[in-house]
Order: sequence, then structure tokens, then C-alpha cells
Amino acid sequence: MLLTINPNQKIFTEMNQIMDEFLNNSTKLQNKKAQIPAVNVQETDENFHIEVRIPGFEKEQIKVKADKGILQIHASQSAENKEDSAKYHMREFYTNTYERNFTLPENVNQDLIKAEYKNGILFINIPKKEKENLSIKEINIL
Repeated sequence: MLLTINPNQKIFTEMNQIMDEFLNNSTKLQNKKAQIPAVNVQETDENFHIEVRIPGFEKEQIKVKADKGILQIHASQSAENKEDSAKYHMREFYTNTYERNFTLPENVNQDLIKAEYKNGILFINIPKKEKENLSIKEINIL
């Protein structure tokens, strides 16, 4: 026996409204908190290389700062609040924020850090300080 569902029945309309409200609220909550972007960190003899995946941003929406041994990465964008007469049935474009901090080792040169954003990936190059040439020195005893 097949059950025929009448979409005009009140219970189905109310269930659809409840589900729509739940989905919309969970999307809003999810978009309000900062997300942690995926990263790759590589070390060579001369540098540390960090790749941060933050797609959909413009270069101007991304801030990278090195302060007191902490590398801070912050990217933020907000949905355009255009005044238009369109009636939306679903609107999921809200603010989007990414944040990530790294403790820098003592052997890096904070003043020479460089960053480039290309194709949704932020590339950060952190040069190491030059190693001091510690030679063996014999000390005369007086």
C-alpha cells in the first residue's frame, strides 16, 4: 500500500519551517566564530615556510603580524548587506573569519618575514637568523 503525502497538510508545512529555521540558525552560528585554517609548515636550513589555506579572500582582507615572538594570521570578510528588494528563501553568505597563531622559535628573523597570497593559499616565508660562527679559541692562562 502506498502512502500519499499531501504537501498542503499543516503538519508538513510546520515541519518544513522548523527544519528551515534549524538549518538557518546553525549556519549563522557556524559562520560567526573564527575558523582555524589548514596549514602546512616546512623547515629548511635557511627558512620556515608556512602555507595557509584561506580561499575566497582578497589580499586586503588578510593581515599577518609578527609581535613578541608570535606570528598572527587573521582573515575576515563580511557578507554585503545590500538593501535590495529580493526575497531570499535561503541566505548562507555571512561573515567568514579565519585565525591562526604560531609561536616563533628564537632562531628566526622577525623583521624579514614575507607573505604572498595566491590562488587561495597564503605563503609565508620566515628566514632563520644566520648561525654564529663559533670557533674554538684557546685562552691563555696568566
